[in-house]
Amino acid sequence: MGLTSCHFKARVGDQVKIRVGGDVFYAPERGGDNVRLPPHSLLLIAGGVGINPIFSILRHAISLVQRGEPAHPKAIHLLYSAKSKEELLFREEIESAAKMMRMFTVELFVTQQKPGLNESGRIQFSRLARKEIETAWHRLQQYASPSTFICGPPSLIDSSVDILAGLAVSKKDIYYEKWW
Repeated sequence: MGLTSCHFKARVGDQVKIRVGGDVFYAPERGGDNVRLPPHSLLLIAGGVGINPIFSILRHAISLVQRGEPAHPKAIHLLYSAKSKEELLFREEIESAAKMMRMFTVELFVTQQKPGLNESGRIQFSRLARKEIETAWHRLQQYASPSTFICGPPSLIDSSVDILAGLAVSKKDIYYEKWW
């Protein structure tokens, strides 16, 4: 039974528990009166349904760029992994944004599906690995010091944090929340 099993098994009158998320959020424009936040870039790492909060951060960051806010990220890179192409939530919006904005790049990974005939595009049919995280981090450093937001299975969070620690990334620049 997974976390979503209550969606399929719950009946009227059943009691369910609901937890509120943590306190990790992205709002660089809220630095207070006359406070200029340092320039930054964003590394977003999502696994499975962990894309939901990451997509919210992405949309907010894009909004900051479009409005010309001084606190907008200088560059954004999204690493997003799911089991199948069908489970890549928000894929069309993500790919559309990446086409429209040169400062936003994305890599999509599918872990439990093989490519179809004539398969092409942004999808890599493999696991998100150390190389992709390291490459994305170094690329973003060219623009501004990256802040990293991670959401997904605990194993993805743990391995991503370990990889970033190996790059001497400060813990204050890595944001994540383990919720299962």
